[in-house]
Amino acid sequence: MSEQADPLLTVAQVVERLARLHDIRIGSSTWTKYVSGGQAPPADDPDDEDRPVNRRRPRWLASTVDRYAKNRRGLAWAKGVPKVQAGQSRTRTPTD
Repeated sequence: MSEQADPLLTVAQVVERLARLHDIRIGSSTWTKYVSGGQAPPADDPDDEDRPVNRRRPRWLASTVDRYAKNRRGLAWAKGVPKVQAGQSRTRTPTD
């Protein structure tokens, strides 16, 4: 796969891609927290190891971000709400 077809993305670009293509709206600091906590994949290009941690610019392949989005556990999972089957809509009740 060429670099053009699978570009490396900075944290800001990852967050923008998640929102635009996957309707996952998180901030840059949330992505960074997910990565450090093991909830998101480590960077494909971690940047210079000799730089201080706060000066590094890690990057992720677009395919890595897309795979994460496809397989991530969302807020509904954390709240114990069952996934709605494709093509179905969940009707809201007054208790929702």
